[in-house]
Amino acid sequence: MLDVRRLTVLAAAVRERSIAAAARYLDITPSAASQAIGALEAQAGTQLLVRRARGVVPTAAGERLAVHAEAVMAQLATAELELAGGDRGVLRVAAFATAVAGLLPRTLARLREMEPELRIRVLEAEPNAARAALSSGEVDVALVNHHALLAPDAGGPWRVMHVLDELVLAALPAKHRLVSALTDGAANHRAGRSQGPSKAVDLGDLAADDWVMQAAASPCQELVVRVCADAGFAPSVSATCADYYSILRLVQAGHGVALVPKLALGDRLPDGVKMLPLRIPVTRRVNVLLPPDRADTPTIQALLAAVREAAAA
Repeated sequence: MLDVRRLTVLAAAVRERSIAAAARYLDITPSAASQAIGALEAQAGTQLLVRRARGVVPTAAGERLAVHAEAVMAQLATAELELAGGDRGVLRVAAFATAVAGLLPRTLARLREMEPELRIRVLEAEPNAARAALSSGEVDVALVNHHALLAPDAGGPWRVMHVLDELVLAALPAKHRLVSALTDGAANHRAGRSQGPSKAVDLGDLAADDWVMQAAASPCQELVVRVCADAGFAPSVSATCADYYSILRLVQAGHGVALVPKLALGDRLPDGVKMLPLRIPVTRRVNVLLPPDRADTPTIQALLAAVREAAAA
């Protein structure tokens, strides 16, 4: 029988695409994590991870086994909750707006299946406010986001659990010049006249456009300003909005362009807005922050399993 602890290491390594990051996540040494993967590969009789200079990539067998490992851990969390029995009290969760809309509904539904008597309270809060609420004891768990290249929560008074890295897409009016160019290029390619441009957008090609953004000093505006600076320009801001649907409606009206994370889309994309990938991908990292003394409790582990199921879906 495959060792559950080794499966846990494999699942973390596949999620993090790094054995070292998996070790940090599981609070073990990189050597112990590497040995666990090696032992699991020997036990399974096949290679599970391909080691590369900047991390690891799962083989087909490793990918499949990691999916089974996540399911096993979710079932174990459920079993722990059932064995604990009784009313486990109230779980207070702070989360940013797009996580409330895009992740929490499925997460909370699954969590209630696992522990029907658990009462859950949700506080919608921007990441900095969620961190403050966690630090003060106002909430038990905080879902936060930031540019995937940064690590603002490292070394904080909490344990950081990675949930997902979501793509950030360019939102353009349907009549934008780049949309027309991409459409013409695709038509030419189908007709065999040329290769045509890629369907991805070069961020630098939007330097002359007006921009619609989230509120000043928010993590999402900071992300946009940072990636634009990396592309060599400072965006000209024509509007700031607290809600991504408002941003998309202004893009629809031709008031500017925007960068929008996938969680913010849901089923609310207005007609007349085109969502296109960036040629140099940009991702937004979503993490769960937990008090160190409660990170391993059955309720918290059940929440983590549920939120990862929601993220995978």
